[in-house]
Amino acid sequence: MIEGFKKHPYLFLTLCGFISANVFIYQAMLAPPVLTISLFEAGKGRIALIQTPTGRTILLDTGSDASVLRALGMRLPFWQRSIDTLILSSTDTNAKGGLPSVLSRYSVHTQTQLFFGSALTLENMRFDLLSTNKTPVISLSYGTATLVISSSTPLGEYVIESQQFIKNRTGASW
Repeated sequence: MIEGFKKHPYLFLTLCGFISANVFIYQAMLAPPVLTISLFEAGKGRIALIQTPTGRTILLDTGSDASVLRALGMRLPFWQRSIDTLILSSTDTNAKGGLPSVLSRYSVHTQTQLFFGSALTLENMRFDLLSTNKTPVISLSYGTATLVISSSTPLGEYVIESQQFIKNRTGASW
């Protein structure tokens, strides 16, 4: 066996690469499912990408332009070309300007509008539109945890820990 590595040094590096890849794949597969919310900007609009414990993908708003595609490409697996639910919180261009681009790249199964004073419930989550100003304020509740999404909410990834939303310290920073 050692003689084989001496004759073919790249064989050892290839074997190490396969082992490392398997560790990362199994780590991702065996990780407990959690609700993840990624807040980011695309153009002049703020977007929330929600990945549920059951594997569904929910997109809240589409930003102001086609830059939403690059932002989604950085956060979704390269093979994913579908979004389960698209929620628009406003008719303003900053919230829905990227809609044609999203619809051209991704298969969107359900598209809905969030209205002031009414609640939307999906995947054990409740969405409430609290304000209809230029930048909407949305309350997202999951169990006893609530995250208020507004222009002052820091961008980044949020997960639930101890029944409250916290900014993920181990996630990617954008």
